[in-house]
Amino acid sequence: ASSSAHRVLRLDDNGQDIDADLSHYDFSFNWYPTQSGFLLFGGPGWATAKIQDIPGTGNEEFSDDVFSFHVGLGWEAMISDTFYIKPDFRARWYELE
Repeated sequence: ASSSAHRVLRLDDNGQDIDADLSHYDFSFNWYPTQSGFLLFGGPGWATAKIQDIPGTGNEEFSDDVFSFHVGLGWEAMISDTFYIKPDFRARWYELE
């Protein structure tokens, strides 16, 4: 299981600030088809988003909570008996309305 949160401050085309929070919580099932460290993973999750100060709307706020799903592949490179590096590629699906 994992979770993460992102706080993003971006400028739109008119130079106005947009403040957004996105958090997602997911549960991964890992499968190691070989002994080489290669793995496939995926599972369900939950995402929440809140966007504030939307330009052109009079500082309207938007928020939504949705089910999500992710899949990916990666490789675990064992550096020592207790330390490894795991680069991975993850595709995540969620639809905020």
